[in-house]
Amino acid sequence: MSIANLTTNELLEVSGLHRNVLEKWIRERMLTPMNGAAGSGRYRAWSPIQVTAVTYAAAVGRGDPVARTEGYAALVARFVAGHSVEELEVAFAEGRRVVVLVGEPRLIAPPPGVRLPPHLDLARTYRRVLQRLGALAPVVEDAGN
Repeated sequence: MSIANLTTNELLEVSGLHRNVLEKWIRERMLTPMNGAAGSGRYRAWSPIQVTAVTYAAAVGRGDPVARTEGYAALVARFVAGHSVEELEVAFAEGRRVVVLVGEPRLIAPPPGVRLPPHLDLARTYRRVLQRLGALAPVVEDAGN
């Protein structure tokens, strides 16, 4: 089973991001809707990974004064959205759950003994988004099930 794609209104509701920031990211090609809709009369469809990416970027921007710039948050969203569900789940299983954009963008594990602030924990954000999406979106049966 998988969660169906979401509309822009659902993405904004889950992520808490302002519509004008999302529109800017789309214009700047930092994010592209799943269906490629430009927004002129067609609705945009967003995958659960894209919703996770936007939610995490919004949380990082709210929780970290250095990351409050829209450009930084957009880069975080773009990096996360570029991953598949499988890639994220492997990274989380390996303990890599913090996005680092210095040098080559990557997911890293927090140092041993360091308590990670919730807004920096991508695995936590991913789980919470999936819980929220389960309540918002209909579940679609995969063809193989």
